Amino acid sequence: MYSQPSYRISNYREGDTLPVLFADYKKNSGIAINYAGMTVRLRIARSNNTLLEKTAVLLDPAQGRFIFNWEPGDHIRGRHRAAISFIDDTGRIYSTPDIIFDVVSPI
Repeated sequence: MYSQPSYRISNYREGDTLPVLFADYKKNSGIAINYAGMTVRLRIARSNNTLLEKTAVLLDPAQGRFIFNWEPGDHIRGRHRAAISFIDDTGRIYSTPDIIFDVVSPI
């Protein structure tokens, strides 16, 4: 059984490109999930009715570590819903529960 964490991400301001979003995903037992050969995607349903999709850079697939890099324009102000999907080499998909992604205005 995979862990079903509830996430809330709120350390971004509109226009930010750093920090990257780092993930270290494990089973409930604490054992790392091996993502070798998988595609890991982040989908953010933004509050302006647009969809942002990012593909992870796998840092250490055997240890379940990956990051998402940001580009200018990725972060727009608002509260957004997101999920991370893991796609294996046969096309099967496993997705996380909803992630709440808050982006605030720049100072």
